[in-house]
Amino acid sequence: RKSEIRFSRAFYANPALLTITSLSDGRFTYVNDAFVRTLGYSRAEAVGQTVLDVGLYADAHDRPRMLQLLREGGAREVELNARTKSGEIRTMIVSSQQVEVLGEDCILGMAIDITGRKRAEEALAASEHRWRSVFDNSAIGIVLGDETLRITRTNRALQELGGYTEHELGSMTFLDVTHPEDRHLIEQAAADL
Repeated sequence: RKSEIRFSRAFYANPALLTITSLSDGRFTYVNDAFVRTLGYSRAEAVGQTVLDVGLYADAHDRPRMLQLLREGGAREVELNARTKSGEIRTMIVSSQQVEVLGEDCILGMAIDITGRKRAEEALAASEHRWRSVFDNSAIGIVLGDETLRITRTNRALQELGGYTEHELGSMTFLDVTHPEDRHLIEQAAADL
């Protein structure tokens, strides 16, 4: 009894979305608080319904794929999209394992909502793409370097201005391409970093 109480507390209070569904038809037996908060279904709306009844999988191929992974020993850290009650699509990392509950073959599922992280990664990639476009297509020569003053990247305008190839510049330092009378400025700027 104490073990059941500990499991129940750990299950319902876990910050990851946890579910127990029947293996045969995907009918929810238990869902935790994180499931309710994240997906918007109350326990009464979910328990007794199947994952297909509530339209949990945004892609109809995901349930058969997860079942296949279970047959092969368990689904670990599978990325898939889940549909909330409101219809919003959330990206999840899902792991599941076959368990027996009260004599019935079930699936213990755990999911972590990574929607925010995925959106941040996409925004960062878009920002990086815009930066590269501005850098590469600028009419002004631009050079980047590291803390040792080694040139790490140049744009076409700088290459044309100096008459060097990108490969040649990649083996040089700022001091190599700075007029001798101005080298002290580069050295001072590096010292101030």
